[in-house]
Amino acid sequence: MFELEYSYSKEGLLAVKAVPQRTGEVVLDGEVKVFGDSTVPPEIERELKDLLALRVTDRGAPRPTHPQVSAPSPDHGTGSLPGSVRVPSPASMAKSLNRPKAEPEQPAAALVVDGSNLAWNGRPPRSAGGRPSFQALEAAIKSLRFKHPERDIHVVVDATLRHGVEPGERRLVEDAIAAGMVVQPPAGTEGRGDALVISIAEEVDGMIVSNDNFAPFQRTSPWLLTPGRVLGATQSHGVRVFNARRPNAASAAGRRS
Repeated sequence: MFELEYSYSKEGLLAVKAVPQRTGEVVLDGEVKVFGDSTVPPEIERELKDLLALRVTDRGAPRPTHPQVSAPSPDHGTGSLPGSVRVPSPASMAKSLNRPKAEPEQPAAALVVDGSNLAWNGRPPRSAGGRPSFQALEAAIKSLRFKHPERDIHVVVDATLRHGVEPGERRLVEDAIAAGMVVQPPAGTEGRGDALVISIAEEVDGMIVSNDNFAPFQRTSPWLLTPGRVLGATQSHGVRVFNARRPNAASAAGRRS
């Protein structure tokens, strides 16, 4: 392919300028003095031979000079052009309607700590002169909060705990009760702290943290023997572990009617 440029001089002579598009080099630039002459300059002849030798299959696909718009896919229906609203096809709408909805995530069950029981965890028995420790209870609660940060924690102690701990810890118990960190049953509550622990666990559908079997309450609260409702506490050299446990079933004589 050539780009040809024609011009006439004042004398009326025709001048021709020929530039091949492939090379951009000027191969002819001069006056045409003889018309009808079939003589072709050798430069143009070489260019013509090169052009004829080219094959269409050797040429790469032309590069687009503007953004291309792809054809709409069957799932998109109409309106697939840029800037338009996509209209879902009936098939895609049916698939979306039949897709099962995800169940909302349920909050983790609250923990109800039998504080008077855990205050004895890792301590010598009363028969050996042991006392419950409020500091041991605080360490157990701290460990529970670390292991279960997503759970609410309720801590219940007997009204007698403040009198059972070492004299130096009595103020700690009183301050924790005053601050609402732990609760104790009102005076005269039947079943004392154990009854309050069970009542709170029933109210919030929570898990009890205790090593007690709650034998007197198993008849009125049979869910105590249901797996997953009680966690036991173990302490070894400062390491506290809380595992699921099933309280031992009480005999008929040991249950409250």
